[in-house]
Amino acid sequence: MAQKTAKIKTSNDDRDLIEHGYKPQLKRSIGFFTSFAVSFSFMSVLMGVFSNFGFVLGKAGPFGLWTWLIVAVGQFFVCLVFAEMAGRIPLTGALYNWNNKLSHPAVAVTVHWLTVFAYAIGGAGIIVAAMGPLQSLLGRSFDMGTIRLIGLGVFASQLLINVYGVRLAALINRWAVVAEILAIIFLGQF
Repeated sequence: MAQKTAKIKTSNDDRDLIEHGYKPQLKRSIGFFTSFAVSFSFMSVLMGVFSNFGFVLGKAGPFGLWTWLIVAVGQFFVCLVFAEMAGRIPLTGALYNWNNKLSHPAVAVTVHWLTVFAYAIGGAGIIVAAMGPLQSLLGRSFDMGTIRLIGLGVFASQLLINVYGVRLAALINRWAVVAEILAIIFLGQF
């Protein structure tokens, strides 16, 4: 008996994935809300409001509120660019892979290291900015040693969560985003 070989139909997207070394399969381990939560928590909306609202009003007055709207429109356009790139080049690794395919590998490596430094500095900056509201919430003042220990604890917990796996990170992130949205709604009432 002659064995028939099945011809597999592939779309352009599948061919692109195969060309980049990926097997075209859909394996989702996180859902829609978790994907939203990752993006939302990355913006750290509540931390930005707490740490910058008084500063903006003190330095720029009511005009400062309008600048937030201008920045929001700009950020929306940045989101559209990233969404378009993700749709056209559906690879993991985001900025590194996109720059590697669209430009030169040296640009991709440079962007990768700049992103690593930006995340490290941003994470430390958020921890420092969070110390003011945390001290107010607890009603006590921390010395620099305590602030450093809290910062190291936060970085260590982030490391452990990410080493353990994406499902744990997604679960924690979902709960944190729900809490942040509720806090924004609650604090918006005052």
